[in-house]
Amino acid sequence: MSEGSAVRTTVTWLSGPAIWAAHFFLLYGIQSFTCLPLDAARQGQIRLLSLALTVIALSALVGFLIRQPLGIRQAGDRITESLTTFLARTANVLALLAILGVVWSAASAMMIPPCVSSVGQSERE
Repeated sequence: MSEGSAVRTTVTWLSGPAIWAAHFFLLYGIQSFTCLPLDAARQGQIRLLSLALTVIALSALVGFLIRQPLGIRQAGDRITESLTTFLARTANVLALLAILGVVWSAASAMMIPPCVSSVGQSERE
């Protein structure tokens, strides 16, 4: 296996977790950086942006699942068929787990209002 082929195989193999990680950090990063005094319109914008990030991440993951076997097969032209099959199946499982992670992160971002802090809640009561 050539060095370029190994890098391409590794990148293909880890695409699912990389997409999930990008979604996770963008989703919560945006919510953290926008936690200024918010009005209802701004909270709606944060939710809309969270939804857009989720749609983009899910589209990328589904596209990966559709195209992935071709990428592994092209990258693994010099490796054995059993290793190629293993890499393809592992990449699919990682992408499916990443889909669960994206949906889980998005669900919590949609259910919990942005910028709500539980610090000091008991002091106010």
